[in-house]
Amino acid sequence: SDADVAEQVAAALEPVGYSPKPPLGQAQREEWESLAALVSLAATHTSMVDLVADLDERSANDDAPVADAVTLASLHSAKGLEWQAVFMPGAYEGGLPLRYQGEFVDLDEERRLFYVGVTRAKDLVELSYARTGSRRETREPSRFLPEGRQRKAAAPASKPAKTPGCQVCGKRLSTPTERALGTCRACPTDVSMDLVDALRAWRTAVVEQRRQESGKPLPAFLVATDAVLIAIARERPRDIAALGRIKGIQRTLVAERGQELLDIVAGKPVARPGGTA
Repeated sequence: SDADVAEQVAAALEPVGYSPKPPLGQAQREEWESLAALVSLAATHTSMVDLVADLDERSANDDAPVADAVTLASLHSAKGLEWQAVFMPGAYEGGLPLRYQGEFVDLDEERRLFYVGVTRAKDLVELSYARTGSRRETREPSRFLPEGRQRKAAAPASKPAKTPGCQVCGKRLSTPTERALGTCRACPTDVSMDLVDALRAWRTAVVEQRRQESGKPLPAFLVATDAVLIAIARERPRDIAALGRIKGIQRTLVAERGQELLDIVAGKPVARPGGTA
């Protein structure tokens, strides 16, 4: 009977974490929901043979049983997935596209992520944002939304914000990297770009290691921004205390990988994350 099949599947899944009631922990709850979805699917079949045939067909069509729950996913992890309905909160300037430490990150990449989000829904997609942030600041809708584009087009002209100029030629500095260096691309700088490149290569290796460990992509700026790497190259800290005083550097980065950064600054061979020197 249907109940017999469901009971057999439930008993088979108990050693790997299934129980009639969901666990309290978030990670355990996610695993339990996947197992519960299999038990629910089993209840719709009259024999184990039919269930196995259904699972084989689903596997061939890449159609997994759906848990009766809301799925929380980042835009990065949502690539390739699809749901009946998708709700995207945080569609405001500074959230999408993301602004980090006062600077917008790669707008082209943010636009691609926005496209990923709005194309994950089969039937319904709804975007929202809070007009007021946690610090009571007023938020504007994302530039990727029609409302955001219309507001930008209709906004009265304002005085351009003062931006720093090149320390050598006085030319306006237009990119975060130029502003961190204090010079434009055409002018010499006191920062070793070879060291900056070495720090960037290290950051890329860290990102790849974390992707392999978690199975999810990680934006490089969440490890360290270009401004932080350039500041490290300029200050050339010799110890952990000096490294920790670099503006914008994360405490966890200093604690977990500070010695790797100091070795790179000192020109020592560094074992790449997940590999060799």
